[in-house]
Amino acid sequence: MRTNRLTTPSLACPWPLLWPLLLTMAVPVHAEDCTVAAQRTASAPLTGIERVEIVAGAGDLHVLGSATATTAEARARACASSEEVLAALTIAIERRDKVLHIETTGPATSVFKFFGRSPVALLDLTVTIPAGLPVTLTDTSGDLVVAGVAALDLKDDSGDINVHDIARDVSINDKSGDLTVTNVKGSVTLRDTSGAMTIKNIDGSVEVLADGSGDITAEEIGRDFIVHQHGSGEINFSRVHRQVQIPSR
Repeated sequence: MRTNRLTTPSLACPWPLLWPLLLTMAVPVHAEDCTVAAQRTASAPLTGIERVEIVAGAGDLHVLGSATATTAEARARACASSEEVLAALTIAIERRDKVLHIETTGPATSVFKFFGRSPVALLDLTVTIPAGLPVTLTDTSGDLVVAGVAALDLKDDSGDINVHDIARDVSINDKSGDLTVTNVKGSVTLRDTSGAMTIKNIDGSVEVLADGSGDITAEEIGRDFIVHQHGSGEINFSRVHRQVQIPSR
């Protein structure tokens, strides 16, 4: 086992099916930049499905694997600055061979040009699926939690990320925001532009392909801890059970 610290200087479908949405009446909300809101729900059976693919726009996202779930359930709160924008915020679920594709949609680009301002268009989404399914996820912005799924392949633009209790491997490509990964039975591969990274209780190896800025903390790593590229911030590691490779100062 190794324990150490490195500090670097700071630098200036053949039968596609689309399940209809269940939409409640828009209701006003008391927020300065969000004047109307509504609930969105969609669901789908999972017979023959081997993977879930999620594409999400602006808004917070929770993806939860459940031991008791038998279908895919998507529930969201749509929040917008006008009824027109609100109507464009939807969830679609479609089967593509053995993949279940879940995607949120927003208003067309032209809607964003009235009065020279960009309106509010957020969809806070929770997706619940059976725990045995792997997930491929592309997220635009907003905080993100993924828990209890079989495996994860994630691409994210901005927002904090919390990933925990994953049965197999995790791969994350993140641009900005803090990143926390804990309790993974497989290995973890990370690429990050900015933000702190915390990786704990990983049965396999942890490999950081590239990190632009922010501290890296790794604890209780069952195999190797390898950082290929690191810009600025500290690298702290403890209880790494095999080899450690980090950039020299």
